[in-house]
Amino acid sequence: MTDLGMRTVVSDDTHGHRPDDPDDERWQESFCIVWHDPVSRSGGNHHFSLWRNQRIADVWSWCVIEGQEVGREQENELPIPEADLHDITVGGMHVRTDGDLVHYQLVHRYPGCVVTISYEAWCDPVELDYARGGARLGKRHYETLGGVRVQVDLGERQLDLTGVAFQDHSWGTRELGRNPAGQFFFAVLGRDLMAVVYSRLTVEGLDQDGWVLRTGAVQPVVHASIAADIGTDGLIARSCRCDVWTGDGTGVRFTGVTQAGAVEGGIGLLAGDALVAFECGGRIGGGMLEVKPLRAALPAHRALLNLPD
Repeated sequence: MTDLGMRTVVSDDTHGHRPDDPDDERWQESFCIVWHDPVSRSGGNHHFSLWRNQRIADVWSWCVIEGQEVGREQENELPIPEADLHDITVGGMHVRTDGDLVHYQLVHRYPGCVVTISYEAWCDPVELDYARGGARLGKRHYETLGGVRVQVDLGERQLDLTGVAFQDHSWGTRELGRNPAGQFFFAVLGRDLMAVVYSRLTVEGLDQDGWVLRTGAVQPVVHASIAADIGTDGLIARSCRCDVWTGDGTGVRFTGVTQAGAVEGGIGLLAGDALVAFECGGRIGGGMLEVKPLRAALPAHRALLNLPD
């Protein structure tokens, strides 16, 4: 795998972590799996955070089946579990892994719906800097893309689905207010073609990051243009065109049409998640585009408009 200039992620990194400063209330550890089955127009975002110094946990999660939201969990002050991340339950979410950075099982129990996800990474973990460009989202962060098998129990119906997914794990001080807007997407069109792109508008300006895997090589993202057609709700994209330039001087274009959407977030975050059927060079796949609209003037805007500090 191409060296992106980051630390090597090892199996010990799958365990839970502890804050260096016991007084830092903004220190958190988070885990998520986002999945999409474009054939059935189904998917979900399953995310928890552990605010260890505050002794609370949160779960921000939604699930869509056949284009309709069937499950949601929004909890901001759950008891923090003492369990390690190898086998942990937070709210209605149970995550288990053997620590090989490849396989995870996630079971999410919603009222009236149980989702069981078996995830397999299709690439080595990629570590990105979550504190760059004015953002402060964590000390360390790694992620993978891969495939999922998903069992859905709706009570009166059971479904067996397959799809693609994004998995990440991060820890460190997190200040969501330093990243007031931005876009994030992942697209998986096969084991040899996948991408993750972040375009963050931070208090210091635009910062872009991510990676593209093509024909066995991972290249860092150096520039991206994400054009999204936002729906009348002002939050969820209806379609998109994502042009991505990488460190080897080449570019790739992903276009997509939204199959379903959901509101994402909690305290300090409001975003629109779109499950997107992506196309690239005649190949089709799945993924998600998350849009976080700017809702207040940044320092550069305030200076331009001669607004008081």
